[in-house]
Amino acid sequence: IYSPVFASVNINDVLTETAASVKALAAALKAVDFRVTLDLDRGIGARNLDASQLKMAFFNLCKNGVEALVEYKVASPEIRISSAQQNGSIVLVMSDNGPGMPPEIASNLFVAFKTKKEGGTGLGLTITKKIVDVHGGTIKCETSNKGTRFTITL
Repeated sequence: IYSPVFASVNINDVLTETAASVKALAAALKAVDFRVTLDLDRGIGARNLDASQLKMAFFNLCKNGVEALVEYKVASPEIRISSAQQNGSIVLVMSDNGPGMPPEIASNLFVAFKTKKEGGTGLGLTITKKIVDVHGGTIKCETSNKGTRFTITL
C-alpha cells in the first residue's frame, strides 16, 4: 500500500474488474436477485494509477455494501458503480440501496480498528482511504436510510 506501482491505466477497466469480483462475492453469499450496475464515462482516458491498489480499495467499499445488503435482506439489492469526468478530475461513485449506517459507525469510518462487524479488523476503510490518499484523491461518504454512497475524486 505504501509503495504503489503507477502505470497507464483506464479506470473503467479497474471498475469493470471490480464489478465482476463483486458479482462473484454476491453469488458466493447466495444473494438473491443481486444486481451490480455499471455506469461508466467511456470518454475517460488512461491515467497514471496503481490498478491493483485501486481495485482493492473499490472492492472493499463494494464488499461492505454487499455484506450489509445480505445481512439486512434488502429487497432488490444493488451495488452501483459509476465514473465521470469533472473539471479535469475523475469522479467515481460506489453506492448501495441498503439501510444506511448508524451515526456512530459513519462518524468513525476511516479510523483504524473501529468496526461493528463480527470478525472484522476495522482496517478495510482505513486502507481504502490510504490508497485514495496515495493517488492524490479524496473520499467522502453519505449515508441515509436509502443507502450508502462513497464518492472518490482522483
